[in-house]
Amino acid sequence: MSHLKSLTAAALGVAALTAMPAGAADVELRSAPSMRLVDARHATMSFTTERRLARGADGAYRIRIVFASAKQKVSSIVARGRHGDDYRYRARVTSTSDLRVGAKYTVRFGGEGTTRLVKLHPREH
Repeated sequence: MSHLKSLTAAALGVAALTAMPAGAADVELRSAPSMRLVDARHATMSFTTERRLARGADGAYRIRIVFASAKQKVSSIVARGRHGDDYRYRARVTSTSDLRVGAKYTVRFGGEGTTRLVKLHPREH
């Protein structure tokens, strides 16, 4: 009977793993993301997550970060350490038009995941 229970538990575990496609889990943000201006068409966006972001076979992070406007895109994501139990990341944002300090940009993290308004702050001195 013990053998049957362990087989059933193993089968349920495999079924749970195959039910969700790789990278489909929503990203749970742990703080409000923010952007800081680098130059007229570039900014850095900082955000923290509860869990470490998954990586693909090529080593790149498997997360989609999409702006509501097609003029902005994320070109790279870099881990920036920890903040308590959370994981910090920094993404480079590139725009085809000039970015406006003080403007709020709608950003979606993950496939159909979390949507946030992210304010662009002036560059640091």
